[in-house]
Amino acid sequence: MLSQGKEYYYLQHQYVATHQSQIFPNLPIVEVIPQYIAQSKVQGRNAAVKAFRAWV
Repeated sequence: MLSQGKEYYYLQHQYVATHQSQIFPNLPIVEVIPQYIAQSKVQGRNAAVKAFRAWV
């Protein structure tokens, strides 16, 4: 398990657990994605997506 009960995978002949996005290597998915999931539970999905897009 990589972070807070969340596991992140990419497909390379089989699924492999990862700490880093293969497409966006500078995006700290282990830190950022749980933060925006928590934010979406409090503020709603649209607000969290809007904040994520502004951050990216």
